[in-house]
Amino acid sequence: MNTLDELALKHGTDKSSLCHHYTRVYESYLETRRERVGCVLEIGVWRGCSLKMWADYFPNARIVGLDVSAADLPADLSDRVEFHLTDGTKVPSALEQTTFDLIVDDGSHQSRDIIHAFEAWFPRVKPGGVYVIEDLHAVYWPEYNVGCEPAAAIQYFKALIDDLNCHGRSPCGNQDRDIGYVTRGREADVAFIHFHKCLIVVGRR
Repeated sequence: MNTLDELALKHGTDKSSLCHHYTRVYESYLETRRERVGCVLEIGVWRGCSLKMWADYFPNARIVGLDVSAADLPADLSDRVEFHLTDGTKVPSALEQTTFDLIVDDGSHQSRDIIHAFEAWFPRVKPGGVYVIEDLHAVYWPEYNVGCEPAAAIQYFKALIDDLNCHGRSPCGNQDRDIGYVTRGREADVAFIHFHKCLIVVGRR
């Protein structure tokens, strides 16, 4: 079977080793279960290159793409690929009952949209699945923080680390410690948060 990077190169997506080098990160989470993945969502699909890549990499998966434009989508997508013309920060009614093994946010890269999309879609990640935000270098650029503090999306996920880790047992494990930190209630379903270069991967408990 082809590696994810081979498929990324074949279909011309910028996730490949010729550009962002994201494919090796994805494979570290997904390679051992690629035949068991049943549903994938990508927010922001542009020319559909990564939709083709995901369809080839996950032979048994339904591949769902969202974007605000369908102008550049190719006609030769797999019959397992479906497209919804919609804003990725909202869950369309057609997908309200759908859960996903993998969700990829490659949308507007606006901090505000990244946060809203995560809050809308992360509850729809299956237990054991992952939610990935791409191209986080963009949130350090002023034009991608309209109406937000600089790098607001990064600050959001840094705060999620605090939410996830601030409560726990004492070193001896015989009592819970409460330090008075008030979480935002987002951490209950989070298994892990991993920061990679220009990527965040959040695992669902």
